[in-house]
Amino acid sequence: MLKPWFILMLAVIVIAGCAKESSEAAPSEAKQITVASSTDSGINRLDAASYEGMMQAYPLIYDSLVEYGEKGEIQPALAESWDISPDGKEYTFHLRKDVQFSDGTPFNAEAVKFSVDRWANKPEHDWLLTSKNLTSVKVIDEFTVKLTFTKHYYLTLAELSYPRPFRIMSPTSVEPAGDPEGKFVKAIGTTAWVQEEYKQDVQTVFTPNSTYWGVKSGIDKLTFKVVPDSQSRVLAAQNGTIDIAGGEVSKIPLESLSLLKNGEKTKLATQKGTASYFLVVNDANAAIADKKVRQAINYAVDKQSIARDLFDGTGSPATGILPTTNAYVSEDSNKGYSYNPEMAKQLLNEAGWKDANGDGTVEKEGENLVFSLVLQTEEYPEWKPLAEAVQDQLSKVGIQVELKVLEQASYYDALWKNKEYDLLIYRTYADAFNPLGFLMALFYKTNEAPAVAFGTEQLSSLIDRAAATLTDEERFKAYNDIFQLMNEEAMSVPLFYPDDLFVVNNRISDVQLGATTFRPIVWEKLRLDEQR
Repeated sequence: MLKPWFILMLAVIVIAGCAKESSEAAPSEAKQITVASSTDSGINRLDAASYEGMMQAYPLIYDSLVEYGEKGEIQPALAESWDISPDGKEYTFHLRKDVQFSDGTPFNAEAVKFSVDRWANKPEHDWLLTSKNLTSVKVIDEFTVKLTFTKHYYLTLAELSYPRPFRIMSPTSVEPAGDPEGKFVKAIGTTAWVQEEYKQDVQTVFTPNSTYWGVKSGIDKLTFKVVPDSQSRVLAAQNGTIDIAGGEVSKIPLESLSLLKNGEKTKLATQKGTASYFLVVNDANAAIADKKVRQAINYAVDKQSIARDLFDGTGSPATGILPTTNAYVSEDSNKGYSYNPEMAKQLLNEAGWKDANGDGTVEKEGENLVFSLVLQTEEYPEWKPLAEAVQDQLSKVGIQVELKVLEQASYYDALWKNKEYDLLIYRTYADAFNPLGFLMALFYKTNEAPAVAFGTEQLSSLIDRAAATLTDEERFKAYNDIFQLMNEEAMSVPLFYPDDLFVVNNRISDVQLGATTFRPIVWEKLRLDEQR
């Protein structure tokens, strides 16, 4: 029979041995940050010269020659410096010499030429003049490359900073390696991150790139987890299963912000944004074709109330089509329309629209003034309450509004293809795409095609002038004339300038928001507070 003291000693030895084995087997906890994404990253098809996959995934893998900074400041990236010929047709880039791709292959002028040859002069990129106007790419020496264009285009550097299709990929990303027409096989770039794991529609895991040329991350893993439902993202943020949500990566419902602002596990990170929400007006409607009616709509909308009461101060009331956080947009050219319902009624009256029978709705020749307002909520759930606010405010000056909530594809068809709307809620593009790219896409008309939104020959002429400018002084003057014309003619109805907004777990510090929507957070600078 075993003695009690022997049994006790044996138990102590076993427990101590198990503890030692457990301690030796368990590695130190990895520093992981999980980001909610509303869509799959698509990294298995993330060819740098394509439009496949999530836009924010491209800068996680691929660097650009230059980066787009605040208010349009162009900053060095893979190119340390550059020279532009006096006629603006030749760009010579002097490349960094301390860079290699994440698979260990060299970064040099030949690699840049490979990437350029992959996107240059392709029909799918014709909307980007940097691609359409390129005539040659020449390797000068190992770390110098020259791009030559048919004509000067001041947005060349800005376009080269876009998330796609101009970023630099390794020649080994395709088969056969180095063939600009080769088949894409893997996303290989020069950034701070490399892909470790990918499960389609579940998650994409990034780990630090050991060969990265810049300041390396203090995070061991950065995981983008697919959470399509916005309310599920809120719950995941509250319980700590995700650490970051927001921006264009994964929208957070407005009604949940108060819960998350000073939550037990969450805080908000915000900065002034570069986008805006506005109403597109369809001048194919005879009533909207009347400038006085368009001006009346602008006077009837209370932008201050929208920003204060509807969006709870998470942005600013809109004046012009673009906020002054964008390059070449000034307060002088962005005055907009004040809230003045009496002026709105007067303008409607002058246009022949009167409340003849006292029912609160204006009419003309026996027809009530009724507009359809088209929107979608899959990408922008906040547009439903915004549309309802506009509907209510326009009703107070006698305009009836019928809301039409469409599914995403039908909504974009209404805007880009069939123009089946009177009013439509849309958003401006952001950062590097503004102002010119946005204006060209929506408000530019040609002899062959009408503008997508509202366009005139005078406006198109001014846009052409802005595109051809050589100096900032000329550019400011050109855009000033554009925005003043758009305001005078009431070519849109600016509503709201949303802030860039992210929900962040309290254990994360050093949250630096990016200068662009496609690089919304400087991921490699994030740090974890081990005390929380």
